[in-house]
Amino acid sequence: MALRMAQSLKQTEEKIFNRVQAELVFYTATDFFEKGLDAAKEFDKVARSDMKKFDIWRLSFPICNLSFSLELILKLLVDFSEEKNHHHTHDLYKLYFAIPESFRLSIENHFETCGAHNHHFPNWIITPTHLVAEPSRTETVKIKIEDALKRCKLSYINFRYLYEKSNEIYYFDFKTLIKLLHSSLAVAKSHLEGLGIIATLH
Repeated sequence: MALRMAQSLKQTEEKIFNRVQAELVFYTATDFFEKGLDAAKEFDKVARSDMKKFDIWRLSFPICNLSFSLELILKLLVDFSEEKNHHHTHDLYKLYFAIPESFRLSIENHFETCGAHNHHFPNWIITPTHLVAEPSRTETVKIKIEDALKRCKLSYINFRYLYEKSNEIYYFDFKTLIKLLHSSLAVAKSHLEGLGIIATLH
């Protein structure tokens, strides 16, 4: 009897911890997204108006914030799958395809139908001395997301340690990843509200 009570108490404590942890991860990811988005808009404004004043270091803050936000929200969604071995990776491509397919379909549907975050960010190719805006391409949502994740999968690591890799060339698809982040957060929010983990906001 005492053993069953102890096991029940342990399970209750684990459920409470998991609920608190999920809420913390969701709101942390949201905060990183908002800060990164503001910085990306500010950077884009400066880069468009006077490229001569562009400094590579200005990219570290928005890209690290956006990449880490996406990493957090994908890891949260991975927790609702059978895949439990992706928590020690920063690889956004692996994380995205580790979440349940139902979540991916909901994210891609939201990406395609939602009108938010349609700010026209260029897809920047970043060299040690200047930026190159990649020409826009027409692709399906699924291919657009997969391509962005493949090419930007380690952005958090690359731009966090940008000062160590000053001679390399990087790519960052601001527009697709910001839209993907917004869609992932929306799907996660809906799921957590359905579980009663976070309150429904009207």
